[in-house]
Amino acid sequence: MKHTFLKASLSASLLLSSAGAILQPSAVFAQEESFTEFDENTSLSGEIAAEEFNEETVLENTEAGTYRNGTDVSCNLTLNTKVNGEIADHTTFVPGQEEVEVQLGGTLDLSKVWSSYDAFKLAYTLTHSTAEFRSKALKGSYTYTFTINPDVVTVNEDILCNPAEWQKAFEEGSGDKASAFFSFMRCSAASYDEATGEVSVTFTINENGTNKVSVATIEDNKKTAKPKTIEAYSPKGGMVIKSENFKNEAVAVPGPAKFSGEIDMDPWMAMVFPIRFNAETVLEQLTLNVPATSVSFNVENGTWADGTNETKSIVLPTNVVNIDGTWQAAGTLSEDLIPSGMIAAEGFDEKTGKWSPALNMDENGIIMNEDGTDGASYTFTFDKKVDEDEGDKEELKTTTIYRVYNPNSGEHFYTGDLRERDYLINLGWDDENIGWVSPEKSDYPVYRVYNPNAGDHHYTMNKEERDVLVSLGWKDEGIAWYSMPHGQGVEVLRQYNPNAKAAGAHNFTTDRKENNHLISLGWSGEGVGWWVVE
Repeated sequence: MKHTFLKASLSASLLLSSAGAILQPSAVFAQEESFTEFDENTSLSGEIAAEEFNEETVLENTEAGTYRNGTDVSCNLTLNTKVNGEIADHTTFVPGQEEVEVQLGGTLDLSKVWSSYDAFKLAYTLTHSTAEFRSKALKGSYTYTFTINPDVVTVNEDILCNPAEWQKAFEEGSGDKASAFFSFMRCSAASYDEATGEVSVTFTINENGTNKVSVATIEDNKKTAKPKTIEAYSPKGGMVIKSENFKNEAVAVPGPAKFSGEIDMDPWMAMVFPIRFNAETVLEQLTLNVPATSVSFNVENGTWADGTNETKSIVLPTNVVNIDGTWQAAGTLSEDLIPSGMIAAEGFDEKTGKWSPALNMDENGIIMNEDGTDGASYTFTFDKKVDEDEGDKEELKTTTIYRVYNPNSGEHFYTGDLRERDYLINLGWDDENIGWVSPEKSDYPVYRVYNPNAGDHHYTMNKEERDVLVSLGWKDEGIAWYSMPHGQGVEVLRQYNPNAKAAGAHNFTTDRKENNHLISLGWSGEGVGWWVVE
């Protein structure tokens, strides 16, 4: 019997060596020095029936840890994170959103596990028989662990700790190529440690409630029972990042992720089995981002200390806050971030300037627009001077300037003539109500010219600009309205569209938000066109 065992051992060793299998020689058919002792008169050239060596022979001398070396296999593990179904390494807060869904998963390469299995199968069938090999069974399991940040990621334990949800996710993720594998590899446990953020998922071999799988099942379905890779993600709805948990530069999935498992034969044959496999990978961290916002400052009826009146802007970090039941990004606008040193224009009171709208100086002062868009704008306005004898002054007479829009040509048209406005509206122009209010008369006329080729109107205080356009074929249509004195009243801002093909090349507005929006779309800001009452 000892001779038979030695013959089988040497045959398997030579076979596996020549096949280049990655095996531990000490594990070959449970060799043990006291057990493999042989008579030096024994001839190794004689034919000895392989059937004389069987499991019982090995089991006679079983002692824990004696020869259960097995084979250690490293697996390739490639993982990533999905945010709302798309692979991403960061996610940015969106004002008004409630949450984003997070899934972890990727690809596990099991090819080396099955290579070791096939090596044993070959050796066993050569020294025994294919039929005997098919009568065996395998048992085993694997565990997948990863860590999330519990301060950022919210877990739905009804889904994440539900083995049926993981089974479904892995079956659907790996598809038909692993259909037979998941008929016997069943999710047996899923847990979440709220203190550490560790998620652990275990799959166990279990065919028909036996906690084993027949080798025949694997051999009969080898294309789908031995998948080279498993490709799957965690169940949908198991993990989300709620808006209130968005913190700038916070890490939602710190990693690493680990995979480990073992397959053994029952009854065991200790040439290769147990096959122990493991993998570890550091995930590309999923980081959170709350975008900074731009804050603009303007001065009205005056200038900055350096004599300019250009918009000043700063970039302000924000955090997520709840505003009237919706989540928005907001930041604290401290005193030292607000420009100072404004100088009133002639005719305005240096002492009565004020910011409008009023700034919220409390903690997390809101600096987002009401519609949740990025950016906020504040204007420092100087009030008119009040003279003691102001009551004796003649009240300033004004003219209302109306604004209409041609949706076909893209032109904004401005007029103080109600009949002209109504005529254009009847032709299909859009009524955009009042553009501004101008003085009825002053020493500062605003001229109107018309391009008969493009069908476009233009307005300017500059006589030279008017004359150049007229020399180029534009039609002089006289005075459109009057401006306040330079620097007094409300600024009418002028923008130019370099992409306009014909009409609609210029726009005029007292609304700084409109001015800034058009500039952000590619229009050129051309400064102040003239000044009006309001």
